Amino acid sequence: MIGRVLRLALAGLLLVPAALAGDSTQVLSRAKVEARLSSSWPDMLNKGWAPLRIELRNDSDRARVVSLTGSVNDWQLSSTWAQRVELGAGERAELELTLPAGGAWQSEWNFVVRCDGDSAYFSGILAAGGDSAYCNVLVTGPDEVAASEVTRWQEETSTRTVGYSAPGSTSAHDNVRLGFALHGALPRSNTAYTSLDLVVLDARKGLPTDAKLEPLMAWARSGGRLMILGEDALQLASRNGALAPWLEERFTLASEPRRVLCGLGQIVFMDTEAGFEDEYVRKLVAQHAEEDSGDAAPRTNDDSRTSDAKLDVPGLGAIPYRIFALLLLGFALLIGPANFVWVRARKRPVLLLITIPLIALVSSLGLLGYGVLVQGLDIKVASATVSLLDSRLHRSASIEKRIVFAGLSPDGLRPDPGTSVHPVPSNVSAMGPQRLQLSIERSPELLLGGDFIPARTSVMQVLLNERAARGRLEIARAPEGLKVTNSLGTRLERVVARDAAGAWYVLSQPLEQGQSAVLDAADESNLGLMLEQPFRVVRAGSTLTPALPPACFVARTSSAPFRDDCGLELNEIQGTHALFGVWGLDEEAWR
Repeated sequence: MIGRVLRLALAGLLLVPAALAGDSTQVLSRAKVEARLSSSWPDMLNKGWAPLRIELRNDSDRARVVSLTGSVNDWQLSSTWAQRVELGAGERAELELTLPAGGAWQSEWNFVVRCDGDSAYFSGILAAGGDSAYCNVLVTGPDEVAASEVTRWQEETSTRTVGYSAPGSTSAHDNVRLGFALHGALPRSNTAYTSLDLVVLDARKGLPTDAKLEPLMAWARSGGRLMILGEDALQLASRNGALAPWLEERFTLASEPRRVLCGLGQIVFMDTEAGFEDEYVRKLVAQHAEEDSGDAAPRTNDDSRTSDAKLDVPGLGAIPYRIFALLLLGFALLIGPANFVWVRARKRPVLLLITIPLIALVSSLGLLGYGVLVQGLDIKVASATVSLLDSRLHRSASIEKRIVFAGLSPDGLRPDPGTSVHPVPSNVSAMGPQRLQLSIERSPELLLGGDFIPARTSVMQVLLNERAARGRLEIARAPEGLKVTNSLGTRLERVVARDAAGAWYVLSQPLEQGQSAVLDAADESNLGLMLEQPFRVVRAGSTLTPALPPACFVARTSSAPFRDDCGLELNEIQGTHALFGVWGLDEEAWR
């Protein structure tokens, strides 16, 4: 009996660090500064970016400058972050960060808070699981839920064991990892949701405020999956400006439970009184964990979900072996026998002290010049994108997979608000991955350096963005049919469209920016490949095919109209760009 009590006590002690790892407070006693770091995200993250809240309080009678640094080290992912905060006497500050998550192995962020020679150390923040089999789910609701309840939900939802389990053990299943956040504590950035596979929103007592809901919807429109629970969930959604536009019948994918298209993502509505306690809800979450969800953000140790497109920047291949061997042989002959014969003929051996370094220098400069001549000094990119243009809300979303090569390294990437950058290692083997060294700074704008954009090394990235859009494909009725005007800022290569009544139209010839053309009537049976092919580049777009909703269009464009170049001047060498557009059902053209 005593042994059993001791074992239970030991187990409880071991669980304490895990319970406190996501919320920790320390005081820098000499500086009189209090720091609190907290995150409600699941603990086995394997992709994307995750949020961290930092709360600072200056209890001293003079201004303080607080230095914040963070780092994570993994076989595959090494990241550093730094920021300075000025606090007046008695002042408080709250920061909401988004940091890279995931890696090839279990890892976690560690932070140091420094002020006037005093420091505090925080560990175990934003833990990553590495294994791509983990499905990370956030549950959000209006009321606090005990950590033990969240753990129970996690065990009852999981269907298999991913982590290590000793032979003969009866450890609980763990493939679904749950986190819980109050509606009021949801992040202000859509980037923070890219580390999740699913968000379950308990709407039995209402929806979050618009300020908290909009980032979540921006993530859904750019490829995320959202499940909303509650008997009145559909009624609440129909009165919400961000949700209501996607409840139109044309976007319905399934009726029981109601599942609708939301841009490049999906929303499921569950009519339930019990919230996450509903066994059927947990069953649906478990099914989601077992299927390929088509999520847009790539897992850091598994590139199978990023794209089916084959990208390549011409001219960046290795020098042919024979040419390289001849260059080495020529260098050896020049710096050895030829150099020795030349010096000996002049009977001045001391010249070797000059000729050997000179030949080496000239040869090195020649190789460098060859590389510059062949590869150039500009920033080359091969890109594949799928974009959403919602003309009703004047919003766009884009998923881009690209290979970037910078002849000269810029300061870094400067993504706009709403854009997240996801580097993809070139080798995804856990035993020998390419190790990414990433640098994140805020001064005050976000600057991504290191292997986000290295010099003279091609890197693969996935970029997600959601923002306001000015461009559009304008429509109007004409005597001869449906007329479109290209105001997208790029050339249209091909368009397949449906009007509000469901009739099909096609544009078979390119249409330049600012020009207009009348679409030809088409037969749906002949458009299957034209509808499917553009969206093979990114799996998140596959939910759009083979059916295209009424008053919508798909198009191929010569360049990506809504992507974020992150402050770089890009020279696109290769590109495949698809666009899914939504018109309003009340457009004057349909009347």
